[in-house]
Amino acid sequence: DLPGTESLQIDLTNVLALTEALQNRTFHIVVDSAAKIPLGMNINEDYCDNILMTCNLLKALKDNPPEYFLKLSTIDVYKISNKVNENTKVSPQSYYSLSKRVSEQFSEIWSKELRVPICILRLTQIFGPRDRSTKFIPSIIKQIKENSKVRIYGDGSDRRDFLFVEDAARLIVDCCEKRISGIFNLASGKSYSLLEVVKVLQGILNKKIEIEFFERKKQRIDYEFDIKNLVNKLGPLNLTDLSDALKITCHQESLL
Repeated sequence: DLPGTESLQIDLTNVLALTEALQNRTFHIVVDSAAKIPLGMNINEDYCDNILMTCNLLKALKDNPPEYFLKLSTIDVYKISNKVNENTKVSPQSYYSLSKRVSEQFSEIWSKELRVPICILRLTQIFGPRDRSTKFIPSIIKQIKENSKVRIYGDGSDRRDFLFVEDAARLIVDCCEKRISGIFNLASGKSYSLLEVVKVLQGILNKKIEIEFFERKKQRIDYEFDIKNLVNKLGPLNLTDLSDALKITCHQESLL
C-alpha cells in the first residue's frame, strides 16, 4: 500500500499471463524472491517450478529489461565445510538448492546477454514474526506456543547463522539503492548453537523450556559465514542483536 505503487498477483509458472501482465511496463529494479520450498512429496515438481518461475520472469522482462536485477538465492548451494565465503565450492545437496543454483545460472546468463547489472544474494536462515516454515527458530516458537517440548535432533551443539527478517529486508533495499553487483552471502556472520538459541528464549520468556532430544537424522554441519565482501560494499550492517530480534518475534507471536 505504498503511494505510487501497485500490486500484481500473477502465477509465475504461467509465462503467457506473466508476459501479458508485464507488457509495456518499465521497471528500474526487479527483485526475484520467488521460491517453492519442498515440504511434501512433490519434490521434482517443486524443483522444476523454481527454475520455471525464474526463466519465465527473465523471458517476460527480456524486451524491456530493468536497470538492475537482484536475485535471492540460498546458502544451501554450497557444500558446507569450515567457514564459508563466496569462493567456497558450490555443490547443491538437495533438489531445492540445486533448483536455486540453476536459477542463479539462468539469471547470470540473462544479465550478460542484456547487460543488466545483477546481484545474487545467498540467504542464511531468516527468521521473524509469522514465519511458518520448518526452520529451527519458527519450529521451536510454534512448539512453545503449543506448550510442547522443544524438539532437537542431535545434542544441540550444531551451530547456525540466523538473520532477522527486518535486517534482511533492509539490506536487500541497501543493495538495490547502491546497485551493487556480484554474488554475496547475506548472513549475520555470527553463529549460535541450537541450545544457545533455546537459552536466549528462556531468558526472554522467563521460563524453563523443556527439550526432547532425538537421534540425529543427518550428518552434523556447522554453518559459519564470512560476510566481509558484503560489508565492503555496504559498510557496517548494523544488525539486530539475536536476543532483541527474538524478543520482537516473541512479542508479535503473542508469547510476551
